[in-house]
Amino acid sequence: MEILENWNKKQEVFFDNLTQEYGSFDFARESFDAKKQGEKFINYFDLTAASSIIEFGCGRGEWVIKLANKGYNVWGIDLSVKSLEVLRSDLKNLNLDDRVHLIRGDVQGDMGAILGGKRFSTVFCCNLLHHVLDREKVVANMVEVAAPRGKVIAYEPNPFHLWWYICSLFDKKFKWSVEKGLLKTSPLSIKKIFEKQGLERVEIVPWDYFPFIAAEKTFHLADYLHNVFSKMPLLKYLPAVYVIKGYKK
Repeated sequence: MEILENWNKKQEVFFDNLTQEYGSFDFARESFDAKKQGEKFINYFDLTAASSIIEFGCGRGEWVIKLANKGYNVWGIDLSVKSLEVLRSDLKNLNLDDRVHLIRGDVQGDMGAILGGKRFSTVFCCNLLHHVLDREKVVANMVEVAAPRGKVIAYEPNPFHLWWYICSLFDKKFKWSVEKGLLKTSPLSIKKIFEKQGLERVEIVPWDYFPFIAAEKTFHLADYLHNVFSKMPLLKYLPAVYVIKGYKK
């Protein structure tokens, strides 16, 4: 328990400080490629007007805000008090606070106590699993709060890609002290956890082989190479970022 508490505290302090330094998620500075990837990710959810959605580890609210802007009702849970404070303020300023319900809590905790038995048709996390100590518990919690036949989706960096070992040279927000958990989040390892927790039709989708290249500056070369690589048996599991999805029984 002490190890978990220390790990959580380190993560919480890091993200509180990150939010203190950078403030709200800056949609105005989002690149063309990032916007395109964001639309692709939301489309992958295959949502309907009746979809109920929760994000584990919502942080400053990139996905919560994007989904609420599209008219969906969204729940978000996060450990960082500062991130949730900033997100609540942003949602109010955007007149989206009536569509979003935020909870401060540990995604490794007791979901019954945190969510009171509520169930969702789509449960997702983005860049979360490598930040938690107990990945199996988090996935188990995601499955627990998913409705029958609901979707569980995770977006994660791939430790088999060179980019994450040089990323800190280009991105000062990337700190190995809190990012090192990605060494344990390979696509196949997370797939095994999904299947162990009873999810069916689990699929791994190569998401981005070139996170360091903006598509608008390459005349879609990155997209072309991505499509080629994703069809190759070995390279299929070597993207910089992957998405994994499974369905609850």
